Amino acid sequence: MNFIYEYPFYAAASALGIRVIAADLIGLGTPGQHTYVNHTEEGHATLDAARAGLVFSGVPTDSPVAFYGYSQGGGAAAGAAELAASYAQELSVKGTFAGAPPSDLLEVVKAVDNHMIAGVAGYAVNGALTRYPELGPLMDRYLNDEGKWPYPR
Repeated sequence: MNFIYEYPFYAAASALGIRVIAADLIGLGTPGQHTYVNHTEEGHATLDAARAGLVFSGVPTDSPVAFYGYSQGGGAAAGAAELAASYAQELSVKGTFAGAPPSDLLEVVKAVDNHMIAGVAGYAVNGALTRYPELGPLMDRYLNDEGKWPYPR
């Protein structure tokens, strides 16, 4: 989470009495390799964080829940909203803001080409290889050794 642009929202929400929970996605503060832009895993992690937040804050577990995120956090918020009905039926989800979620990765790659942030494409490849190791032979076919070095397997 980038506190530089997220903090004002969290501070304002907290000032209104809203409990704010920031999810550690898999591999970001938790064990395991980070699976960047994996819709299902980010959504599940966000829903699990909401469940934990309700339990540990002592509020009724049917209290209203909303999701907010930008960029990768937007993808996690969107994933949580989409998966809540099947993965966390007990949550009372009332709203979601998903800002700039990286949902169409081909469009993301086009948008970041020739920019400093182009490395995010590598994060997406690494995340896919982590979750779907059967993609390894495809990578081997299209990348030379220099192109493979960022992707430990």
